[in-house]
Amino acid sequence: MIWQQTRVNESENWRCVHTLRKHTGDVFGVAWSKNDAFLASCSVDNSIIVWDAQKSFEAVQVLTGHTGMVKGVVWDPIGKYLASQSDDGSLRIWRTSDWKQQHCSEDSFDAVNGICCSTS
Repeated sequence: MIWQQTRVNESENWRCVHTLRKHTGDVFGVAWSKNDAFLASCSVDNSIIVWDAQKSFEAVQVLTGHTGMVKGVVWDPIGKYLASQSDDGSLRIWRTSDWKQQHCSEDSFDAVNGICCSTS
């Protein structure tokens, strides 16, 4: 669900503006792209879905390839790549130009617990 905050007479109110319904399992994490143009969600259904925030959260692409639940997603600071990591121990890098997989590393991790991204 995508929520929007409004203020009325010093009171904080929230309303649901979109419900994203394409995953077949629980969502494990989300990440906004640079300039908030896209939202990536990852799920226990082993997939990543990229949503277009400019077009009423239309699903742009479903990224598959992980064999375990996807535990994290992160955009690179420029917006050229999206990284995902899974319970299967793999880290996948996806190109945002065509949503194809650029790289997969499966032997670098014994237990993958999260992705960190630094812009420094």
